[in-house]
Amino acid sequence: MCEIPIVKNNDEIIKYKKRSEILENDIYRVSSLWITNSSGEVLLAKRAKIKKNHPGVWGPAVSGTVEKDETYYENILKETNEEIGLDVDFVKENISELKKDFVN
Repeated sequence: MCEIPIVKNNDEIIKYKKRSEILENDIYRVSSLWITNSSGEVLLAKRAKIKKNHPGVWGPAVSGTVEKDETYYENILKETNEEIGLDVDFVKENISELKKDFVN
């Protein structure tokens, strides 16, 4: 089973936990990809109702939990291929902005 970095508010890793051990107050890394077309329309995805956090909520087209030894960028490329089938090279060529936000 993969390990998930648990971080401080400033994104500094403090320890690793198995996904099943993550507590409600733990802060962990998540990557998200917002996809827009030339008309400014946004592709959204609805989270499954069985999700632990925010079930049934509309959000970014792709998102995923960053695992140990994985960067945000590596994670979003992997998740994009897994979730919507877009090839890594296509995503790399078409990402217009990379931004890090902290959400509490």
